[in-house]
Amino acid sequence: MTGAAAPAPSGASKAAVAGGVGGAGVLIWLCDRLLVDQGEAAAATLTKLSPLLGPVWASWPVILLLIVVAWLATDKWKAAQARQAAEARDAADASAALTGKVGEVATGLTGLRSEVHELRGALQDHAAATDERLRHHEAGLGELRSEVSHVRGRVDVLERPPVRKSSRRS
Repeated sequence: MTGAAAPAPSGASKAAVAGGVGGAGVLIWLCDRLLVDQGEAAAATLTKLSPLLGPVWASWPVILLLIVVAWLATDKWKAAQARQAAEARDAADASAALTGKVGEVATGLTGLRSEVHELRGALQDHAAATDERLRHHEAGLGELRSEVSHVRGRVDVLERPPVRKSSRRS
């Protein structure tokens, strides 16, 4: 795993800024409309909305709790997404490193294979040269043997004792 730090959070997106500005504009317009006629419209609106606003006002702690839980859930979801992205990035980095190592090993094996083929060729050439020298030496030895036989025959003739005629009669 690499020790790279998580990327810094980016600023607010354009959609969030536009929604915030648009929402603020609508809220200001709504307040302006409610305060028309010195607040008479606001009072009339609140009177009409009181059956709805009463339960909302009475259950504000539950609504606030729901908002906090939703905010925490989205925060945890974002953290999980960031963690998964970091794990995927680390896995991709490890895969790329492994691919590089495998490529290096394959290149080394290819070089070793060519070296072995060169050595095999050199050994075959050496064996052929050795066989040729051996044949040459055997031919020379054959000539030498025939010459030694010839010389031995001449030596035998020269070293034989003379045969006497008297010993032939007996």
